[in-house]
Amino acid sequence: IYVLGDWQIEKIGEILLKAGEEVRVARIGKILEKEDVPLEEVNAYLSLLQKNSIQPLVRLLGELKNSKARRVFCDALAEIGKNAIELFIPFMEDRRWFLVRNIVYILGRIGKEESLPYIQKAFNHEENRVRREAIQALGLIGGQKTVGLLVRALTDDDVRIRCMAAINLGKSGKKAGLIPLVEIVQSKEFYKREPVEIKAFFNGIGMVGSDEVVPVLQDLLERKSWFGRGKTDEVRMGAAHALAMIGTPDARAILEEGIDSKDETLRDACTQALKSQSP
Repeated sequence: IYVLGDWQIEKIGEILLKAGEEVRVARIGKILEKEDVPLEEVNAYLSLLQKNSIQPLVRLLGELKNSKARRVFCDALAEIGKNAIELFIPFMEDRRWFLVRNIVYILGRIGKEESLPYIQKAFNHEENRVRREAIQALGLIGGQKTVGLLVRALTDDDVRIRCMAAINLGKSGKKAGLIPLVEIVQSKEFYKREPVEIKAFFNGIGMVGSDEVVPVLQDLLERKSWFGRGKTDEVRMGAAHALAMIGTPDARAILEEGIDSKDETLRDACTQALKSQSP
């Protein structure tokens, strides 16, 4: 095995530093515009660059038209910048929503709590796609500090953001996120929401896996409704699936009892939920 000498290591470092200079990074953009370059080779090259390349690469990222090339740049930047998030922050103010979304994506992949104040800022962005990326980033970062931000997103105007927030709260496994989810599914207006949202909120509750919510879910499952049957079915189905996901003896006992119910929709909801969790 050949071992590099100190002078060789130093020389390679100098070459990589020069490769990250603005003028050289600009050449990468020109090559990508003109030629059909294999993106895995681009990724391999970019991953060798140093911190001095971050801001030139982000500026180039804002000009790239090819979405696959943009993803390669983002993933490489997440690797290069894992100890230099401060170099990305000025671009959070950029007027181009897609570049802001890319920066939020990168911060999520880096996965450090110190990014949270900047991701929080993205929650106020007028473009839904930036706010959605912020939810994804919070899910990747995880930890107790993300829970409050995800709870805030449960009341966003965009249904996809509300669904993503509910699921990511479930993934966090934190009981602090459970209380607002339970409050919302118990509200009188919840049944009016789209089926996809009803399902997402109950899935979030089920993912936390806490026995504490079993009585609430039982009430929602067995409640005689004063509104249309179709909506009753959605809420019942969601509650049944959440119980199946929790999977404790108490939760399963409620579903097994429901299989023998005279109420057809209750019976169907319990049967489907138990089947969904069987191996």
